[in-house]
Amino acid sequence: MVDKIECLFREYALLKKYKENKAKRSDAVMNRELEWQSNLDDLFDIAHARALEGIKIEEDHAFLLAQREPGRCGKMADVDKSLVKRESAAYAREQNFKRRLDKEEVESLEGCHKEADTRTILHCVRTTATSIVVSAKDTDILVMLIAYFHLMACHRIWMKAGTAKKRKFIQVHGIVEHLQMNPEVLEILPCFHALTGSDTTSYLAGHSKKTCWEVFKVHHDLLRGLENSPVLSNQTIKDAEKFVCKVYGAANASSTNEVRVSMFVKEVTNDKLPPTSDALLYYIKRSHYRALVWRQGHVQQPVLPPPETMGWKMEETSLIPELSSLPPVPKACEELISCTCSTGCRTRLCSCKKAKIPCIASCIRKTSGELCRNITF
Repeated sequence: MVDKIECLFREYALLKKYKENKAKRSDAVMNRELEWQSNLDDLFDIAHARALEGIKIEEDHAFLLAQREPGRCGKMADVDKSLVKRESAAYAREQNFKRRLDKEEVESLEGCHKEADTRTILHCVRTTATSIVVSAKDTDILVMLIAYFHLMACHRIWMKAGTAKKRKFIQVHGIVEHLQMNPEVLEILPCFHALTGSDTTSYLAGHSKKTCWEVFKVHHDLLRGLENSPVLSNQTIKDAEKFVCKVYGAANASSTNEVRVSMFVKEVTNDKLPPTSDALLYYIKRSHYRALVWRQGHVQQPVLPPPETMGWKMEETSLIPELSSLPPVPKACEELISCTCSTGCRTRLCSCKKAKIPCIASCIRKTSGELCRNITF
C-alpha cells in the first residue's frame, strides 16, 4: 500500500511539471493524467486478493464487486438525510398505528365482569387466534366454552385441566363435533347446567347430570326462556317446572306438587322427592340469574337484575339463598302418621285413629283399595 502511494506521488510530481509547462502538454501527457486519476480512484481497494473466495454473504460479495468497478458505484457514502427523514416518518406512523390497534384491542377486552369465568369467555370470543388453550379446572368454564364455540374465530380450543403431574387437555372442539347439535341448542347448555347443579346452584335430588341430559336432548326448548331476558316471565317458570317434572319421570305433570304426591303414595323416601312448587320457584330464579351471567360472558357490560330479586336475600354482607316462602311443614301436618291396618281402621289400634287424624294416601289399607272406616274420631 505504501509503495502504491509513493509511486502515485512521483507520477503526480512529474505530471505537475508538465501541467506548468504548457508547451510539453501533449496527448500522451493528458492520457497519463487520466490514467493517474484512475489509479487514484482504485488506491484504497485494500481487500485481500482472494477476498471473493472467502466471502459467504451474497450482499458482501456483490458490494465488493461493485466497489471495484470504475466509478466506485458501490462505495460507502454519507447518510442520506432525506431518506432517513422519510423512513423515520414512516416508522413513526407505523408505531402510532400499532399503539392505536393495541389500545382498541385492550378497550375491547375491558368489561365489568366480576368473575374470571365470564372474563375468560370474553377474551376467547374477541381474540383472532386460530388455536386457544384455556387453563382451568372448572366445569362451568367447560360448559361456556362449548356454548360459545360457534362465536369464536378459533378452529381448535383445549381446556388444560388435571394436576401438575398428570395434565389433561380436553378438546372442546371435539366435544362440539361429537354432540352434533345446532348452535341454538348449545346456547341453552348454560341454562341446563345452572338448573341441574353448578357451583352456585344445587342439583335435583336423586338425579345426576346424566339422567337430566337425556331429558334435555328431547325437551331442551323448555329451558330457552331462562336466557332470553333479565325479566323472568311466568311462562318461563312454568316451562322450567315442566322440565323438572320430566326429570322425575312425570311426563304429563305440570307441577312438582303433583309429582310429590304420586311419589309419596309410592312410599318414596323424602330425600328423593322433588321440591315443592314454591321452593322450586326460588330455585328457578337462582338458576335464571346464573344463566344470565353465563350467557352474557361475551358482552363487555352485562345487564343483570339485583340478586335480591332472584332467589337470594342479603344478610349482613352475604347473600343467602331463599329456600321457600312457606313453612317447612304445615301446622296441620306437624307429625306425619300413616297406618298399616288390616281391619279397615275400625279400632283404636289404628295409629291414625289413635292420633285423631284421618287416614292419608300413604296408608296401606287405603292404597290397597279396601274401605277405610276412619271417618269419625
